[in-house]
Amino acid sequence: MIGHIAVAIAILFAGWAVVSTLTNRNAPGPGLWAATAYAAYALHIEDVPWTAMGLAWPANWPWWGMPAAVLGAFAAAYVALIPLYMVLVQRLGWPPPNMSRFEKRFKGRPDLFALAMTYNWTSAAFVEELFFRAFLITGLSLVFGTEPAVLAAIVVAQAVLFGLPHAYQGKTGIVQSGVIGLVFGAGFVALGTLWPFVIAHGLIGTVGLSLLYFRANRQTREGV
Repeated sequence: MIGHIAVAIAILFAGWAVVSTLTNRNAPGPGLWAATAYAAYALHIEDVPWTAMGLAWPANWPWWGMPAAVLGAFAAAYVALIPLYMVLVQRLGWPPPNMSRFEKRFKGRPDLFALAMTYNWTSAAFVEELFFRAFLITGLSLVFGTEPAVLAAIVVAQAVLFGLPHAYQGKTGIVQSGVIGLVFGAGFVALGTLWPFVIAHGLIGTVGLSLLYFRANRQTREGV
């Protein structure tokens, strides 16, 4: 399994580098899709079902268990970002995450906003959680074990890998994404199911994209 994990990570970053070079823009998506496709192939070869990677819906949870887990993941991510902004942005003077690539395109373009929202819930929320949390954390724990110190190291490692493809947001965006990956990774290890983090990831993206869209179009209406 460790060989498959190494190949998947290599595909992720090689695809990111090649597509970004060819298109002259930071585009981690195709590399992620290719890496996740290889991960699915690897799990098939190793005879490991996706349900063992956290995709099984928790059958023994009460009806309020999933909403509570989603709300907890969503809130924990935002709470974790508060000290990050206090230190990096306010104290050290780092710029906020650069989301101008979205804001510029959203001016007067509800169709592009809808497309970005679709991408958010599919590629960002589902595929990223599938690869970084389900495949990497569970796969590495199958190789190295589930001792607390080992799991902590695995969670940190996948958070670092998760942060790097968000380089288009600048250095603060890399750290911000890494912190979210750390929170979601720890939560995934604790709960053993991926779905609260898929939904929370999608909600975080929805909030961010909506704010960018309304800000861009408010500026358009005001003639900015």
